[in-house]
Amino acid sequence: VSSLAHNTITLDGDNQAKFVGPTLWLDHYNVKIHDFKISEKYDKVDAEHDGYKNKNAVHKRKIEFFKNEDKIVITDNILYNSEKEISVQMPFHIHPETEHIFSDNDLILTSGKRKVSLHTDKKLSYTFHTGESNPILGWFSESFYEKSPSKVLLGTTKTKVPLTFVTTIQISSAQ
Repeated sequence: VSSLAHNTITLDGDNQAKFVGPTLWLDHYNVKIHDFKISEKYDKVDAEHDGYKNKNAVHKRKIEFFKNEDKIVITDNILYNSEKEISVQMPFHIHPETEHIFSDNDLILTSGKRKVSLHTDKKLSYTFHTGESNPILGWFSESFYEKSPSKVLLGTTKTKVPLTFVTTIQISSAQ
């Protein structure tokens, strides 16, 4: 159980809060919502958290849903400027029953009649992981204390300066 077990940014493999037990977290981060909008054609939330304040870093995320296009755009900003290099991880967890192809920074997922295309950011290098224990990565759980191996596409990079990553998700019918 960790921040890496979710589709969010992690820095140096650290959690955004302090893990102390299977369902217990301490030193919770603070969230600040900058903007949100809900309408018939467009939804947006723009927020940040201070879960990496011990690294003098802030993670900002903006999620936009263009409803008429069935398109989601996720913009992640890592606000950081230091002499010390940090590693950035961005996982994309894949359901075990979903078929997938990864080519040229595009992750194509199909399940039944639906297709989801993720266009990932080229600033990251990508590797697949399945059923790993150190760190715990590549698992699916339908309920507490049950898990089965599942693929995760992990994007990584290192930086000393602020970075922005953009991921575009397009939903369509499988052909």
